[in-house]
Amino acid sequence: MEKEKVLILLFSGTGNTRAVGAMIAGHFRDKGFSVETLEIKNPFPEIKDPDDYRFIGFGYPVHAFNIPRIFRRFLATLPKTSKAKAFIFKTAGEPLAFNSASSFVLARTLRKKGYEVVSDALFLMPYNIMFRFPDPAVKAMVRKAEDMSAKLVENLVRGKYEKVRFKKRYLLVATILRIQYLGASLNGMLCRADGKKCNRCLKCVRSCPTGNIALRNGKIKFSGKCTMCMRCTMMCPNDAIRFGLLNRWKVNGRYDFERIVNDDAIPDDFFEETQSRFFRWHRKYYHDLEEKEKSES
Repeated sequence: MEKEKVLILLFSGTGNTRAVGAMIAGHFRDKGFSVETLEIKNPFPEIKDPDDYRFIGFGYPVHAFNIPRIFRRFLATLPKTSKAKAFIFKTAGEPLAFNSASSFVLARTLRKKGYEVVSDALFLMPYNIMFRFPDPAVKAMVRKAEDMSAKLVENLVRGKYEKVRFKKRYLLVATILRIQYLGASLNGMLCRADGKKCNRCLKCVRSCPTGNIALRNGKIKFSGKCTMCMRCTMMCPNDAIRFGLLNRWKVNGRYDFERIVNDDAIPDDFFEETQSRFFRWHRKYYHDLEEKEKSES
């Protein structure tokens, strides 16, 4: 008997959404599904027949309370369906209510193309801009994401869907902040590679999902196709990229999730013990999710 299939389509700048997508894929496989994961980058992946899949997941990092510009462009190429069920998962560094509005354009587009949108979940993951999260916070967030992804898949398989709705006041803010698309283009043109630090390894050129970075006349050059995913500056092995107007906020060096989660020397109870006002906000988010699950069980 042929396995039921799941397709996961995701865009990930620095690895957060990719990590959550892998968790979700793993839980589907544990339940006997065949899972295919495709990352959105130029050129866009081709989806031949969405009706072949029982579920199609759409994952992205929240960019200024919106989907990334590259993700929005990909949606124009997405074929129509007559029966596919779509679930949305997104990642952000903080549990702002405005993050809920980021899925509006995605959900609206999917419905127009015939998809039934059955879930929309926010996963908290560490920042790739502004400041670096401490390892205990990262460990707690990854473990929480693992638990949430297991619950998400369980609900989907059981047919326990949710009505995906959006509050108008959040949509207004998200609409205004779509100016970030223009800001990403402008900031992309202001990026530079430090001639003293850059060794021309071309990691940024090869990995840029929009093709915004190129080697010309022996120099690294940036253009206006940037989607501000932070991949180039975070993953540069020599911290050689000056990220335009946001250079002071850049975070360099990837989060090694596997090492952090498996390091017994890193505390397991960060959100229970933290006195940080910022991270107590995260603690409340997780607490509210637990209370919601209890009330629904």
